[in-house]
Amino acid sequence: PVVDYIMDLFRSYSNSSDDKVLLQFSHAGGVKKVMSIFKLFEDEKPMAADNFCSQQDRKWRSSIIAPFTTNLALVLYKCGDEKKIAAYHNEKPIKLGGCSDILCSYEEFYKMYNPIADECDIKKICCTCCSD
Repeated sequence: PVVDYIMDLFRSYSNSSDDKVLLQFSHAGGVKKVMSIFKLFEDEKPMAADNFCSQQDRKWRSSIIAPFTTNLALVLYKCGDEKKIAAYHNEKPIKLGGCSDILCSYEEFYKMYNPIADECDIKKICCTCCSD
């Protein structure tokens, strides 16, 4: 739902000429889930019980990437017809996973993350007893 929500916002904002700011707040656990979806701090080799020692220099360290005041900003930049998306983690630019540059083209972002938004069926995931 979060990725779908973000995709919808960027779609609507990309066709608007007004400047907009939307702030959302969450606990660190929610922010870490969003960082994971956007492949931030993704290690090449996942940590497991049998490789802990070799993963001492891993990128994903909860205590470092999600301190008490952690924040993640996704910014849509528009310059004429060109649209780019940038991510900032604790006010520092960070490259989104799957993007070729820190400033990710709107098309590249959409191609990478729209399938995630389309495939997430919250009722199927969370409501095994829900009726339509």
